[in-house]
Amino acid sequence: MRAIGRSRTSWSSQPRTTATARGARPGDVLLVIAVAVSPGSARRDRGVTLRKYAEAGIAYHWCVEDEDGVPAVHVYERDAPTGAYAPAGIFRGRSGGPGRSR
Repeated sequence: MRAIGRSRTSWSSQPRTTATARGARPGDVLLVIAVAVSPGSARRDRGVTLRKYAEAGIAYHWCVEDEDGVPAVHVYERDAPTGAYAPAGIFRGRSGGPGRSR
C-alpha cells in the first residue's frame, strides 16, 4: 500500500488510522494506492479497506488489479458531504489513466 501525503510518501501493508512510525496521520494523506494480488484482496480493497480509508478522511483511493492479464486502476474519490467514496473511473491497459491526458 502506498500513501501519498502533502509532504511525504510512506509504504504500509495495512490501513492506518493512527499515527505511523513515519509520523503520517490520515489527515496528512491525500492518496492511497492499493495493489490487489489476489481476487480476495481485490474484494477486501473494494469493501472493508475502502470504507476504512474513507472514514479516515483520505480524499483519493486507487486500487490496481489484474483483469485477465490487463492492469486496471479503479479510482475512487471521497464525497465530502457523505464521507463515502464514489467511483471516479476505471482505467484499463496502458492508454490514458488517472492523472494522464491524451
